[in-house]
Amino acid sequence: MENVIYGIQALGRSVSVTVIALLHHQLIWGFGLGFLASTFIHLFIVTDIPRAIPLMVTKSAPDSFQKIASRDEHGSYTQSYTTFQKEHSRVRIAFYLALNTLLLVILLALLRG
Repeated sequence: MENVIYGIQALGRSVSVTVIALLHHQLIWGFGLGFLASTFIHLFIVTDIPRAIPLMVTKSAPDSFQKIASRDEHGSYTQSYTTFQKEHSRVRIAFYLALNTLLLVILLALLRG
């Protein structure tokens, strides 16, 4: 039983040393910041309402539509819900694809190191 505990401790230390080494490497920080900047630039290009990107990523389509869409003097929405839903899904797909790509690159860096 002692050997199992030593093995788990060694695994934990190995993972922590690898993560600390990656966090101290300048190229990892440069890649991460550049990747995030390019993702946000792409999201600004994809959407018509750039200020609403955080709301679109965190909320569902109906909730974000009610908070973002403007109304005219009669109380009806000025934008169609179906066009907003298409834009909402494009923004979420772009954001989650970028996030998954970043996580995949980090995982591959951990496996190769």
